[in-house]
Amino acid sequence: FATTNASANTGTINFNGKITSATCTIEPEVNGNRTSTIDLGQAAISGHGTVVDFKLKPAPGSNDCLAKTNARIDWSGSMNSLGFNNTAS
Repeated sequence: FATTNASANTGTINFNGKITSATCTIEPEVNGNRTSTIDLGQAAISGHGTVVDFKLKPAPGSNDCLAKTNARIDWSGSMNSLGFNNTAS
């Protein structure tokens, strides 16, 4: 048997990104509070997690965003048989 490190998963996911073309800054909002972390909790394999409602809103001072009629947001990451791979350091 080989020894491996184990670590607990906190269930915290940070979303990072940028908006291009008509550049403006967006910030996540959860339960009416601006935050830098959207906590999706934990779900069992082949199960469903708790629904977490969040909004991506223009940051204060990004009023140019409000004049736009649409936006595109892409999600990406490496996948395995369980979904998105976790990364740790």
